[in-house]
Amino acid sequence: MFETYLTYNTILICGVLISSIIRLINQGKNAAYLILFMILFIPAAIRYGVGLDFFNYVDIFEHPDYYQGQIEIGFYFIVKSLSVLGFGYQSLFVLCSALTLFFFIKSISAENAWASTLIFICTLYLSSYCLLRQALAVSILMYSCRLWIDNNKPKSILFILLACSMHYSAILFAPIVLASTAFRITTFRALAIMILMSIFVFVLHGIDFIFSNELFLNSKYGSYVSSGFNKETQIGSGIGILIQMMIPISIAIMTNRILAINNRYNIVIFTTIAFFASYLLATQVYIFGRMTDVFSFSLVFAGPILLESAKSKLSKIVFAGMICLYVPVMQATIANNNFKANEISGSGLGISPYKTVFDK
Repeated sequence: MFETYLTYNTILICGVLISSIIRLINQGKNAAYLILFMILFIPAAIRYGVGLDFFNYVDIFEHPDYYQGQIEIGFYFIVKSLSVLGFGYQSLFVLCSALTLFFFIKSISAENAWASTLIFICTLYLSSYCLLRQALAVSILMYSCRLWIDNNKPKSILFILLACSMHYSAILFAPIVLASTAFRITTFRALAIMILMSIFVFVLHGIDFIFSNELFLNSKYGSYVSSGFNKETQIGSGIGILIQMMIPISIAIMTNRILAINNRYNIVIFTTIAFFASYLLATQVYIFGRMTDVFSFSLVFAGPILLESAKSKLSKIVFAGMICLYVPVMQATIANNNFKANEISGSGLGISPYKTVFDK
């Protein structure tokens, strides 16, 4: 296990250090981004047997036609193309890792890039070792959100469609885009939505309502209601939940200030609220963790936005502290996601121990 902790934490430290340099240099930014890409890419590309679904994806690669109706068309195209071109199954992990990280790099800005990188590595990057298709789709959504912020809406919509072709859960982002276009959020509204969602989940037992709703039951996720994924979430001490809630709640509190800086941050605020809502649901039933994963990219934007909106040096320090709290969350993720234990339980990421193709 020591080697696993050493590997993931070396990635984290090197990634944050390089991304911290990006804002300080005028020349050589592309080289710094390339180094950051390689720091994240190489361990992900050469992994072997890491991620609970690793061998499932090996089977998909070796029998693409069998899975054609079970996987999304875009992902099927990737698998089939690599197979026809004569590449081995490891090429699937190489290419998906490269694409996931490419879209991440394209999504972040030089200002406060360290915050985006830290949150990404501690959350989505670790998940990408298991959730190959969904992580790629979420990374594409992240880039589409960047395009939306940059006011390139037609291109953003195209990338949302591309994300849906990698994993159907990406369609959950579409209502967020529509809502952020139709409504301007405020601090009062953001906090009100969060309070109402908390009442819905914990007081009104909203899970029961969702599971009895025909729209949900007829969706692709409806089949999970009667499966092993419909089980109560093991919360533990609850400290991790509190840490995960800090940034969304802070974003809600700072909404008016954030929109005064850039009104196109409206989409980030809506997505962060969606993350908050889905995370509340995920604390009750395991299945909603996949919904949380879809909106998790919002944190990659939210951290830097909080730093940008800070009115004083003290508030900036507080926000930076919130971001750094994701480091212990990452350690807990590594500790709680042993491959063999997760395989027995049928849930988890299975990202430890870390092994490479050289350990076969």
